Amino acid sequence: MSQRRTNKHEVMQRTLFVYKRARSAVWQCRYQINRKWFTETTREYSLEDAKRVAHMILMDAAIKERYNVAPISHLFKDVAKLTIKRMEDELRVKEGHVIYKDYIFVIKRYLVPVLGRKPINQLSFKDIEQLGGEKTRGLLAS
Repeated sequence: MSQRRTNKHEVMQRTLFVYKRARSAVWQCRYQINRKWFTETTREYSLEDAKRVAHMILMDAAIKERYNVAPISHLFKDVAKLTIKRMEDELRVKEGHVIYKDYIFVIKRYLVPVLGRKPINQLSFKDIEQLGGEKTRGLLAS
């Protein structure tokens, strides 16, 4: 029978854990929102502080989930997915603009395949240029 690690602690039953990685002094937390697991650092060195911060991280993630904001991921594809969902929701209740259909098409067809795996805070002008190749460079330069 395997022994349970002493560096892993269950804070909330089957929902929130804190643990230490090998060769790390700070505690990490692992939590579940809508059956999906996320991992984040607590940046804390003591177990009690890590548990307190882990609770705050979980509450923050739950609030973000409620308001359809990506809990952690900052990849273009995840932000685009949330944007598309908001536009579709507005169209469904007849509050959105007709142009949203075109925006959704362009995001899915052209933007996500090229920029999807890129962190949103690392997008650059060169990334935008890659979207259309030579045609885009001429338009963007003017």
